[in-house]
Amino acid sequence: MSHWMVSPVRHSWSGFSAVSCLLLAGTLLAACTTAQLPLPTGSGSPDPSHPPVSPTPSVEALRPAPHPSVRCGMPTAPARQVVLRASDGVQLDATIAGTGSRGVVLVPELGRQSLCGWWDYATFLAGRGYQVLLFDHRCTGYSGCPVGGSAAVGLVTDIEAATAALRAAGASRIALVGASQGGAEVLIAGALARSGTTAPGGPGAFAGVSAVAAFSPDETGVQLAGPPYATAEQAAPALRLPVLVAVAPADANAPLDRVQALFARIAAPGKQLVVDSAQPGVHGWDLLSAGPDGKRPATSGRLLAFLARYTG
Repeated sequence: MSHWMVSPVRHSWSGFSAVSCLLLAGTLLAACTTAQLPLPTGSGSPDPSHPPVSPTPSVEALRPAPHPSVRCGMPTAPARQVVLRASDGVQLDATIAGTGSRGVVLVPELGRQSLCGWWDYATFLAGRGYQVLLFDHRCTGYSGCPVGGSAAVGLVTDIEAATAALRAAGASRIALVGASQGGAEVLIAGALARSGTTAPGGPGAFAGVSAVAAFSPDETGVQLAGPPYATAEQAAPALRLPVLVAVAPADANAPLDRVQALFARIAAPGKQLVVDSAQPGVHGWDLLSAGPDGKRPATSGRLLAFLARYTG
């Protein structure tokens, strides 16, 4: 099973301590918590004729990350920075905004924005009573990376770690929300959650997941996970959770006909397709972004209604 932990500002291989702080109105508060994990112990006495050999790390450690209000810009909002540890040992930079039993994991698009692309919407959801976790995928942003391995097959493992962290923080009903490639990833994770198939992190890795929402799902035929569902197209017939899929009709990266064909393959009885004709060429998380007047599009309202129904 995937595990989560709060990690230190300074890292070492001998153990992990951590600081979790709040940044409110641009001021770093002094109320922080520190956790220390015990060091691993071996069995038996060391043999002086065979000195211990330092193991070659299988993962690269992540870099200390600034608070999202600093890293991503506005809005300035309280949040708890945490570090997730995936079941394969990779450490992931993450942030939790809000509190409560209704949880949302926001899975990022592929690209340099990483969790920053979700920061604005995470604070929006937190202000409406949701506990929201956003993270940098492995090998992106401030997260660690497998040494000599492939990041692609570990993406769903990252989502498992995010889900476990949100459960540990008190969320009991969790929606997975992804944009672009992240939309394809949450469809795979949703199929694993209720298909009876063991996820990479073991049985119960996606416990508490109650719904899935994919915005402009892209790379749906590309391998993003290991078996049994390597692609979103393979996962679609196994999906049984409530699913919301949203797409713009002129999206060049997620063509409408391809998304409609994927949606038709989804077996979930409680599925919804939103074609946002008011934003004809908009892609991914931008379907939820506020305009210059501060108002969010109707698609955001559809997501809020979906979350209220399936995480309430």
